[in-house]
Amino acid sequence: TPRLSPAIAMAAPGPAGGGGPGELHPRTGKLVSLSQGGRSASRAQPGQEFNHGLVLSRDPLRPGRVFTVRIDRKVNSWSGSIEVGLTSLDPSCLDFPSSATGLRGGSWVVSGCSVLRDGRSLREDFGPDLDALGEGDEVGVQLTPGGEFRLWVNGSENAPTQHAGGVQTISST
Repeated sequence: TPRLSPAIAMAAPGPAGGGGPGELHPRTGKLVSLSQGGRSASRAQPGQEFNHGLVLSRDPLRPGRVFTVRIDRKVNSWSGSIEVGLTSLDPSCLDFPSSATGLRGGSWVVSGCSVLRDGRSLREDFGPDLDALGEGDEVGVQLTPGGEFRLWVNGSENAPTQHAGGVQTISST
């Protein structure tokens, strides 16, 4: 399970092969540093800056697989928390937005209790509130073989959010 310490984690298309399960792409938001062989992300100055912590998976999410991140540390001085989702964007050529909700071009994001597609709110009352997650909690995303985007929180699956059709995962704190 990749670890997040105030940062954003996402899975997205990348070169086939290359990274092991759960590895994060080396290109990240400008305030993120990776460690543990690309399996852990942390944010520079988390108490002073709340944006630019976006990370994506090294490899595309295979249908049926759940990409899970664990929150190792949470800074409570900001409103909001982790954002997770799926994207069809390639991290190797992505112009990283300040947060996951700024992703366009085939991106689904869960932020708090809201589901967004390409930055537009689709649903405001989805599943558990991600803002309530704390240290030690895990959140994951899954693209089902049928193309549905599913959210997992602490090992429990939630209802499908949307038909995603061939995209990968995203996460953000």
